[in-house]
Amino acid sequence: MSRVRDIAIIVLAGVVLLSVVGAVALAKLGVSLPSWTNVGVEESALEGEYHQGRPVLSLSAVSSGEFQQKAEAYCADHVPLRNQALIGSAALQRQSAALMAALLGTDCYPTFFGSEYAYVGRADALIEIPGKKTDQLEKLSEFAEGLSDVADRYPGKRFVVLVPEHGPGSSINPLVSLVADPFASDEAIGVLAEGLSGHPNVFFGTDEGTYDTLGDYFHCYYRTDHHWNARGAASVYNAGAEKAGLPLFDYGEDVPVEGPAFSGSHARFGRDLVAEQPFDTSSRFSDVSIEFDDGTVIDGDDHAFFDGRGDLARYQFYECYYTHGVEYSGPGRGTALLVCDSYGYALGRIVAKQYETVHYREDLYFETTEGNLADRIEELDPDDVIIAAALSDYCSQTTRIPDYFE
Repeated sequence: MSRVRDIAIIVLAGVVLLSVVGAVALAKLGVSLPSWTNVGVEESALEGEYHQGRPVLSLSAVSSGEFQQKAEAYCADHVPLRNQALIGSAALQRQSAALMAALLGTDCYPTFFGSEYAYVGRADALIEIPGKKTDQLEKLSEFAEGLSDVADRYPGKRFVVLVPEHGPGSSINPLVSLVADPFASDEAIGVLAEGLSGHPNVFFGTDEGTYDTLGDYFHCYYRTDHHWNARGAASVYNAGAEKAGLPLFDYGEDVPVEGPAFSGSHARFGRDLVAEQPFDTSSRFSDVSIEFDDGTVIDGDDHAFFDGRGDLARYQFYECYYTHGVEYSGPGRGTALLVCDSYGYALGRIVAKQYETVHYREDLYFETTEGNLADRIEELDPDDVIIAAALSDYCSQTTRIPDYFE
């Protein structure tokens, strides 16, 4: 029996290896095949990463094991129909998980065995499985202490901190109660708010505790992604703006966005099982201009980058539709510095609507930043500093850039 098994494994490995060789050969010959075949494709939209390039053979690479690792990754990435195989395998596993969940009387279960995401049937949504609490609260206290120190040095400027509830530890997540000592959003946001209190020029805005149902929650956050939509961004901005005495944003109504249904990062990593029709605010932004780092300028209603993405538009709606620049001009008064991570994408136009100039800096996203927050303030001299990011990036800021608040 073991001999038959060994022969079957060898045959299967040979077929896979030959398919990879054939796929690479077709690509080199210039044969164009649909992207779903995975032939000649350099990027996996499903997995959100580029395929491994061809490994370079050398004695040092072999002796260190680097060549073997890259060769294995190269072969795995270039298997024809790879995405279909991943999606199909996940679907089979999910059927087993759904059956076990039904026996336990729940509609919430992992998207496949070992997945970091769960499917919530009543909302037809994907949600991240919450993790345990480690040192996140201490890191949030460090962030609050550092920002408070900078705010005290600039008493004439307003600092508005916007914190979305969205995340695996949200109180609306039905899995939070099943995790012992979870990293809970309500507790984390409370620590951040308390650490920033007592400073007259610091204002705090959040939507924590405002959602009664999953339907309410997923009206402000994507069912397939880890970001807020335009409604969620406007809601949290207005919560902070009201406390700071800033103009509020008139959201208007939801307007469907023409184009393919959206399957964000949760859907991709959960193996492509949910899609949603995205929407935007009915407010218009033709009076907002966005300048990119290459000098290109567009108006706030221009979504040409999204329109030109083709198949990738399905997986990258948020990144492509809410294209962000480095400088914004708007119909309001004064200047603002918007310090953010990718949550700033949907927020940039909303903030720009209230100011004459907005300087957009993704300091809460990248591993390295030129200068620190005080340097930004000295250079740009904004009237207001608006900070927006996911809880996870608030937690990691003092680790990623330890001197950011010096």
